[in-house]
Amino acid sequence: MKLPFFILLSAVILLGGILRFYNVSNNPPGLYLDEVSIGLNAYDILKTGKDQYGFSYPLTFKSFGDYKMPVYIYLVSLSMIFFGKTDLAVRFPSALAGTLTVLVVFLLIRELLKNDKQTKSLANVVALVGSLVFAILPWHLQFSRGGFEVCVAVFFYGLGLFLGLRFWNTKKWLYLLGVVLCLCISEYTYQAYRVISPLTFLLITMVLFFKDKKLFKNFLTAFFIFIVISFPLIAFSFTPQGQERLLGTSAFSRGIFSAGIIGFTKDIIIFLNNYLSYFSLTFLFHLGDQINRHQVQDFGLLYFWQLPFLVAGFYFLTKTKNTLLRFMTIFLLLIYPVAPAIALPSPQTLRSLLATIPLTILTALGIYQIYIQRNKLTKLLFVITTIFALVSFVYFLDYYFIQYPKESLIDWGAECKLITSQIKQESNKYSHIVIDKNLGCIPEYFSFYIPSIPLEYANPSWEKPAAWNNQKVLYVRPFYGKAKPDKLEENIYLTNINHDIFAQFYNL
Repeated sequence: MKLPFFILLSAVILLGGILRFYNVSNNPPGLYLDEVSIGLNAYDILKTGKDQYGFSYPLTFKSFGDYKMPVYIYLVSLSMIFFGKTDLAVRFPSALAGTLTVLVVFLLIRELLKNDKQTKSLANVVALVGSLVFAILPWHLQFSRGGFEVCVAVFFYGLGLFLGLRFWNTKKWLYLLGVVLCLCISEYTYQAYRVISPLTFLLITMVLFFKDKKLFKNFLTAFFIFIVISFPLIAFSFTPQGQERLLGTSAFSRGIFSAGIIGFTKDIIIFLNNYLSYFSLTFLFHLGDQINRHQVQDFGLLYFWQLPFLVAGFYFLTKTKNTLLRFMTIFLLLIYPVAPAIALPSPQTLRSLLATIPLTILTALGIYQIYIQRNKLTKLLFVITTIFALVSFVYFLDYYFIQYPKESLIDWGAECKLITSQIKQESNKYSHIVIDKNLGCIPEYFSFYIPSIPLEYANPSWEKPAAWNNQKVLYVRPFYGKAKPDKLEENIYLTNINHDIFAQFYNL
């Protein structure tokens, strides 16, 4: 790799890092419930070696009863060594993994192209274009900036694919061991990869059985190691706790596939409908899953300008003689919705984040396919689309960093973060601080941000006990429509466009 190209690649990775780390503590504007749970468990592990329920270094964390995978929580524990018990510490592993995935995408595309006679001459350029597309992709950016385990899972899964390609091209056992470790880490990071990672290893092993008997023997050994490392997770999956997440989110009426021909047929239809929904253009380019925490409203998961390049990328796949490229791209497109289609809601952007890799590959191939055309019409199309892409990117950045924090406060728990900050400032003035249970901020928020301040929780009908008459009490309750009631200490306003009152502090 020549120096100018290395500088360009470094610039792309730096861009990806800036987009993911810039002001990440404040945008998204607060920690959502799962981030708070991750932070609390990570801090407990760091300080005591036990989770919030007292279990020492567990392989699954009970959390809110959803039994989270352990890798991300342990990474946050490491992050807290440097950044303390902060929003940045909770989000750092995700942002770092998202940045490193930009490099992984480059390496993956280049490895797919460089050993084929037809495509090796374009390997570096297409891989660089792909990494740039991935660096600015709204879908991946959104999750890289929150404390989402899935970003780390996608990183290790993508790295595992790259190492698998290196093994295919070099036949070195060390790369195959890397595949095993990366896929195992991915399944211990996010629930969906308990399905995707084993299925990937199994399908690739089956392909090698028909393609190369020598490689198949190596992969069979590796698959055995994979099963051994995965065994604790496999065993856990058959326990009631291990099935809690599946039963709670299952798309099927019985939680798993129904018995009987009629029930089984209905479940298959449900699965296929969910599966196909992940290829909907409306889902990909317009509406997404409509969860404000998962996307910027009025923006698609992909840019509109990618659509013609995706079509051109498919065309490239139909005519290329690079069978490895064709197989890997189609394989990733087919496998990414498998686990998400089992659950509700479908389609859902979080569980299907893996789609960003094959869609980026197709976009990069499509850009190259259109660029190499010699006629003036395609050249003009390329120039117009490039300008449109630049404008779309700038518009997205403006909206995400300026408008989105104001419009997504409640989606991210920013109102609870605001309350805790205000309580911290006021706490030394009062003997008791009482929180109305209808406030909408669960105790975990206060445990994360202000663990040293004693709080009491009361029902909405609560009145100051007679025994407290001579003591100052701060009572925090929701806003019920009266802006200036008696004994009001202050209104707590949201920093949104309307500057709405969220809660009220009373001096009793």
